[in-house]
Amino acid sequence: MHTHQFRGVTVYVDGHLHLFSGVSSASPETPGHTHIIAGETTTTDGHSHGFSIVTQPPTYVDDARYKHYHYYTGNTYTVRNHFHGMESTTFVLGE
Repeated sequence: MHTHQFRGVTVYVDGHLHLFSGVSSASPETPGHTHIIAGETTTTDGHSHGFSIVTQPPTYVDDARYKHYHYYTGNTYTVRNHFHGMESTTFVLGE
């Protein structure tokens, strides 16, 4: 089992953006595995947003197929009648 760190900035919406970071859910080291990244953004403009996104399968960066990262894209939960897009990759496992 392993996890990945992640961090990023949401898309700018309604005059502001949010930061986010955390550690993914644990997953076995099997081909095609995914992770869940979930948490709460920073508070900006008097509010924050929760999020929960399933990553894409791994992208390997070594011949041994151990070191890898995961791409993810999705949206925060709606708060105050708006949401923010989120898109990035996790940090590389083994780095």
